[in-house]
Amino acid sequence: MNTPLSEIENFPVAMATTEGPTHRLVYVNEAFCHLQGKSAEEIIGYPIAEAITGGDAHDVLTLLNGVYGGERSGVVNQMQYSDPDHLQRYRSYMVWGLSAGNRADGLVVQVSDNTTPMVMDETSQTRAQVQDGELRHINEQLVVSAIHQQTLAEIALGSELRLRSLVHGLDAIVCEIDALTGEFTFVSDGAKAFLGYSIERWNEDGFWKKVIHADDFAVASAAFDVAAEIGEDLEYVFRVTAANGSEIWLRNIMTVERGIDGAIVKRRCVMVDVTAQKSDDLALTLESERNRGIAEALQYSMLWQQPEKLFPGLTVAAFYEPAENDVLVGGDFFDAFRLPNGSVMLVVGDVTGKGLKAATRTVEATFALRAFAHDYASPTETVRRLNEFICDFHKDDDDDGGYSLIVLALAVVNPVTGAVQVVSAGAERPLILRGTGAVEEVEVSGLMLGVERKASYTSTDLVLEHGDTFILTTDGITEARQGNVFFGSDNLMDVSRHAAGVGTPHDTGKTILEAARKFSGGVLKDDVCLLLVQRDAVE
Repeated sequence: MNTPLSEIENFPVAMATTEGPTHRLVYVNEAFCHLQGKSAEEIIGYPIAEAITGGDAHDVLTLLNGVYGGERSGVVNQMQYSDPDHLQRYRSYMVWGLSAGNRADGLVVQVSDNTTPMVMDETSQTRAQVQDGELRHINEQLVVSAIHQQTLAEIALGSELRLRSLVHGLDAIVCEIDALTGEFTFVSDGAKAFLGYSIERWNEDGFWKKVIHADDFAVASAAFDVAAEIGEDLEYVFRVTAANGSEIWLRNIMTVERGIDGAIVKRRCVMVDVTAQKSDDLALTLESERNRGIAEALQYSMLWQQPEKLFPGLTVAAFYEPAENDVLVGGDFFDAFRLPNGSVMLVVGDVTGKGLKAATRTVEATFALRAFAHDYASPTETVRRLNEFICDFHKDDDDDGGYSLIVLALAVVNPVTGAVQVVSAGAERPLILRGTGAVEEVEVSGLMLGVERKASYTSTDLVLEHGDTFILTTDGITEARQGNVFFGSDNLMDVSRHAAGVGTPHDTGKTILEAARKFSGGVLKDDVCLLLVQRDAVE
């Protein structure tokens, strides 16, 4: 039940409403109070039995209990009793429930006082009963309507109070701005907690120009116009100076409300403090820059930077191209060195990941490979031993419990005989660019390093004739893309074939790089290692 029911104060008959099995009065009108000879303050909140005067109160309670227990609403009971002056009086009670179910939640009580009983013929009695029923029906509808309206009003009030409590309790500044006057029509309590200024100051002339950081004022001001143009929510970040002089970063999410004519009438903003996040971002940026510097130093310190004619009988050209617009150093690497038997080992590889960690793994893999290559005569044994090293020492070094994986292509070239042994660990297939202009793809494959400790590797044997060029590359070339289309090995072979007559291995390498870069719109999105070795022609 809901109280009070002020809408029925002027009813011509005495009215009251009750709730619960004790029939506690929750509303009475003036007519009811006058009939019972008591004020509303004396009877509201108490069982109706304490308010009823006269000797037939028991019959009234029986009537109330019956209707409350599920009897049909509209039961009428007429009784006779003596008032304090011993005058005979007649009173009628109408009772009906206020619930659509089998059991009433509360009752409406209508009381009529008939001081002078009327003697009516049968027709008059019928007419009176009809009029009485119509009156009861009208009263019932009015009471129910009043209760519904009161309920809705209380629900709305409760919702507003809960919403206000929620908004003011948010760890944010919530505000509303009149689009015509530019004044703040609502500001949540979080404003003072965040900035330290009283809410009254927010509408002072020039307040925000003083508070918003000079470098961000133009951005914050322009945001109002941008939101109006795009007609969507707008999010931006700006700095303000708090009352204590500290600098605070705020992220503002602004929405607009438009009138019937489409013009903006209100702007609503939710601002949250992102100062800590900005500080963390700055720290991460500084750390990233520091790590990048270290990674680049490691990367370039181990890249092969030797003359093309370092190895007699061979011409070697090496290229390393970092991905453009990439903030992290990648894990691509290459190497070329002489073995104890006079052969030359050529290597290109790619460590998973980027940054300092990848650069560190690259250095480890390069020096471990050199050590194993001098201990084992076979290139397959060298790769097998390197795989065991990766599996044993770095299987748990990723944050997610993954492995440090390495893609590797290795070739051992005998400058005197031209014999070549090729081993692959998940790498791009090498190419042979024959002096005749033909291009051959070397059929060789193997499992990436770091996946399976017991993995075995096989080699493919071939011969470089005088004037032939052997090409090793990482996937930065073949995976250069144009939309969803990759440069691929076919394009690499075609470009290599057309570059056969360009000149030196260095010229051929430059031609391949430029073709891949042009294909991907002028930007290489992944690191590239390209190693070319040509068996010199006989003079």
